[in-house]
Amino acid sequence: MSGSGVLRRPAAGMLRRRFPGAARPLLRPLSSGNPYLDGTLDDGSEAGKLDKRIEAVMNHPQATRPEYSEEEKAEHARIGRTYNVESVKWHNKMNKAIQCRIKLKNDAIANLPEEVRKLAEAAAQPEMPPQPVPIYHPSLLPFGREDAV
Repeated sequence: MSGSGVLRRPAAGMLRRRFPGAARPLLRPLSSGNPYLDGTLDDGSEAGKLDKRIEAVMNHPQATRPEYSEEEKAEHARIGRTYNVESVKWHNKMNKAIQCRIKLKNDAIANLPEEVRKLAEAAAQPEMPPQPVPIYHPSLLPFGREDAV
């Protein structure tokens, strides 16, 4: 159990430094007197530098959202609503253009002479049917060894 105290000790030291006015420590302190375990190493070593970096990150002020007035909130809602409406209109316009191209292509193929239309329809068909995607189920046997059972 002594190993678990080593991992908890620097966190306890940092929490005590971050919340100095707490009524009681957040973690039970381990009185070891060892600066490596107490998180108070200040001799410029790598452990001390890491402790200072962690402390700087923990004490960094958090970004806060600005408070908006009711008029600003209403304006933001109007902008969002307008964006949604316009993006739906744009998508509908693009889908209509694609559908129009497909319809024109099919009409053009249908208006070809009989022998050319048959060639065009034959060219549109794939030469080989699509192969099914192999689905492997987890098992204790390697692939292709189902006959070994």
